[in-house]
Parts: sequence; structure tokens; C-alpha cells
Amino acid sequence: TRARMKTHLRLTLLAAFLIGALAFLALEQPAAVGSLLNVQRGAKSADQSEKPSVKRPAKLLGQPDRFTGIGVREPSGVAYHARTNHLFVVGDEGSLVELDKDARIIKTRAFADNLEDLAVHSPTGNLLLLSEKKSELILYDPAAGQELRRWKMSRSGLLGQKPGGKNSGFEGLAFREDATRDGGGIFYLVHQDMPEMVVGIAIDMAAPSGPLKAQVVSRFVLTEKNTKAAAYVPSLDRLLVLSAKKGIAVLRMDGTVETEVRLGGDQPEGMCVDADGNLWVAEDRGKALLRFKGGLEALQERLRDTTAPSSPPGP
Repeated sequence: TRARMKTHLRLTLLAAFLIGALAFLALEQPAAVGSLLNVQRGAKSADQSEKPSVKRPAKLLGQPDRFTGIGVREPSGVAYHARTNHLFVVGDEGSLVELDKDARIIKTRAFADNLEDLAVHSPTGNLLLLSEKKSELILYDPAAGQELRRWKMSRSGLLGQKPGGKNSGFEGLAFREDATRDGGGIFYLVHQDMPEMVVGIAIDMAAPSGPLKAQVVSRFVLTEKNTKAAAYVPSLDRLLVLSAKKGIAVLRMDGTVETEVRLGGDQPEGMCVDADGNLWVAEDRGKALLRFKGGLEALQERLRDTTAPSSPPGP
């Protein structure tokens, strides 16, 4: 019993000594106590601390208007048609729907294709539809409601290398008018992954159906993952590239990324900008169109902030 009492007394004295030492440190060196407690609790030391979080730019675009019941089961691409002031939307199931500027259905058309995106060929007003699984481009006259031609693409030829995935292909399409090019401009094809790449091509628009006759004029390798769509904005002279994970990358016309804007949403897969400066996004899983009012102005603001010179250091 005496041995137990002595052991208990020693432990009590040791505990009192430790408490006294911590109290002394708290008075003389509070930072040391904080450091000691952090280590005991498994907190990260200064050289292990996480990087400060980057300011999220998701609020830049504001809260969108959401349109459902647009006649497309899985919206995967959207394009603005300047001549009619209408929107055209395509879906994975092969739907092509013409909408007015408030997303009300005007016409519908069904294709036996997996349609991933589309672009307006502004010199003629025709649409170029992208069929991913068949690796085809479909030229379509929306005024006549008539398919004109189909061209088969060679992915390896366009990419300049053998693609790495059987289930990934070209998912995005945009057009930039340029009278010096065959076909009146450049189409930009977005390859989803393996590799993530934008390929600029000039197409012989008068060529008959068959293998695609096109000249590759540019290849932009992307760092964005799971890229889905593109849109060229003339007033910015920039190419917007949509990534389902990172949002919108704003590319200069040499392929370099100028800035990025977080987007959110339920699997966004297509986008365009209309004449009123609204940014439209096709939301595949959400089965909807999103309209970000003033989206173009917000992007212009972001670009001004990006290019503005930094303030000189103070004295």
C-alpha cells in the first residue's frame, strides 16, 4: 500500500510540474505553447500548411435564368443564329431544336446521330452539326429544314497523333469568320481528352459527302480536363473553351489561356453568346438551358482586370 501511495505521489508531482511548465511558457512564450499544442494535435506546421484558397470567380456571372422543357432530353450544345435571332440546341439523343430568344420551341428535328455540338456558318446561315460517335460533320440548312452533306473525319489526321481513347472524340465546335480562308472561316473542333486539344480547320464547304476535305490551320493543346465545347466571341476576339470540371477558359487566338471563369451547373456541355450579350449554357444532366444575363460584359470585365497593369510598390 505504501508503494502505491509513493507511486501516486510521484505521478501527482510530475503532473503538477508539467502544468507549471506550460503555465510558465504561456506567460513568457505563448507562441511556443501554441506550436507545442499544434504538434500534439497533429496540426500542420508552417511549411506544411495548405496554399491559400484562390478567390472563386463563380459570382462573376451571377445567378442564371433556367429553362427546362426545351424539347431536348440531354442538351449537349447550343449556338446563336444571328440572322434569325434564334438559338439552336442539339442533344445526345439526336434532337435539333430551334428556340426563340426566351427559349420557347419553334421547330424540332430528329437525327439518327449522337449530336454533341453545333456551330453556325455565318457566311451562309447553315448549321454544322457534330456527330461524335460517327465522327462526322453534318451540314444542315435550317431555313429549308434539309440536310445538305456529311463528311467523315479522321481523328488521327486532325489531331496529328493517334487518339488514346475509344470512347472519347470531338465534342465541341465553334466558327470564326475569315474571308481569307477556304469556306469563309475557321471551324474549331474540341477533342475531349487523350489528347485535350482544339483543332482549327478550314473546310471546303462545297465538297460532296464523303471524307472531310479540310486544312488544319492550328492545334491548341489544353491543360483543361474533360473539355466539352467552344464558342468564338467576335467582340472579344477570343475563343471560349468549356471544361466540365474547371469552367470556361478564355483563349487568345494563339491558343494561350488568358483567364478562367468558374461556372458550376449540372454537367455543362455547350455554350454560346447572343446579340444581347447573354451567355447561354447547355446543361446535359440538368436537362436545361442556363442564361447568364450580361455574361459577355462580365467576361470583358474579367479580361480588363487580367490585363490591367499592377500598382507600383509603395515607398
